[in-house]
Amino acid sequence: MINPLQHIFLAQGALSMLKYPVFFGVLIFGVPIGYLFAMKDKRIENAVFFTAIFFTCRLYETINFFSDEFYRGTAKGFEITLVDIATIILFLIVIARKEKYPIKIL
Repeated sequence: MINPLQHIFLAQGALSMLKYPVFFGVLIFGVPIGYLFAMKDKRIENAVFFTAIFFTCRLYETINFFSDEFYRGTAKGFEITLVDIATIILFLIVIARKEKYPIKIL
């Protein structure tokens, strides 16, 4: 018989394995869909830009890969945040609009 505390730890272990399909689902489907919507509507592009700026202060929406909770330093693994996803979308928009708004390097 599993006691309630063990049940909580088993549920957390199952949820920790869910981060990989969620991340790759967002990367494969969410980024292209966000890019297409942002290219069609300027308001969505502004919302993606707002997300990239606002969520730098709020880093709770993360997926932590290679976590090491017992390390006492400042970096405890490799994590992807919502800011990274929004930045990828903005980068793709800048690349797509380079003919309309050319990037000049000094």
